[in-house]
Amino acid sequence: MSLTLGLGTVPKDLEVRTYHQACSVRLGEYDISMQDFLEAVKYVLKNTDLAPDDPRREFVEYVQCMREVDGYTVGLKRLESTKLR
Repeated sequence: MSLTLGLGTVPKDLEVRTYHQACSVRLGEYDISMQDFLEAVKYVLKNTDLAPDDPRREFVEYVQCMREVDGYTVGLKRLESTKLR
């Protein structure tokens, strides 16, 4: 399964995928290690001051509400937020 980004992304309709076995994220044509992807997220969250309607606030709240639940594969777990978007 993948996610298509379309809220101002260049190129339009950039596809995002995760690969459990490889612990990597694919953004368009780029494969990024999960560690580097998470470093990028941390950088984006803390590198600049917050604007009045900054979407990072909602994102942090969403992540804070995450819990481990049964995964799609028997015996594995995944994260799910109790907060609806």
